[in-house]
Amino acid sequence: MEGGANTTLDTCTDQTPCKLKLGGDADLERVGAVRAAAPNARLVVDANEAWSLAQLRELGPALAELGAELIEQPLPASEALRSRSSPGPVPLWADESVHDSATFEPLRSRYDLINVKLDKTGSLMEALGLAAARRAGMGIVVGCMVRTSLRRLAPDGFLRLRQSVPGPLTMTCVGAEANVAASVCQLGGRAVLVSALPEHAPADACVAAL
Repeated sequence: MEGGANTTLDTCTDQTPCKLKLGGDADLERVGAVRAAAPNARLVVDANEAWSLAQLRELGPALAELGAELIEQPLPASEALRSRSSPGPVPLWADESVHDSATFEPLRSRYDLINVKLDKTGSLMEALGLAAARRAGMGIVVGCMVRTSLRRLAPDGFLRLRQSVPGPLTMTCVGAEANVAASVCQLGGRAVLVSALPEHAPADACVAAL
């Protein structure tokens, strides 16, 4: 793991954001390996509903020591996080638990931030309604999902699409988080997208293209 982390994150510099997908038996070791490879990166961890409340209580302080700035959706959406009288060691970020105004209400005093996604709210007006989180003293992050991924068709050379069809087209697909990383770069920021690919022919072709 440490060798892989060093190979993948050798471009990370001061304050580079890194979001780590967790949910396995060695989550703490994974975060530690990434921290060793990128000591100055800003770490956000996403458990994708994989932890229990006991795991959150155990891992929270250790992740704080490793410099994790946020923990995204640690518990299953169906498992209510008990109201907290004081902030935890790492701020908690609700994603799958919040869809709209109705699902937001039970999250007051339980999470520190919410993730607003149009795919979940169903409409722009409902998404704007989640500004109530600000009034409740919570942070808001605007995100996107797989269905907001980008698919681009490009003809060869400098031809227009109607000049190339029928004929070969190049199709490029990137996921939603890749879109966010690209947007950050277009706005003058710097982003590093770290991903793991399965062992099969499409993944090999993707690596070869990169």
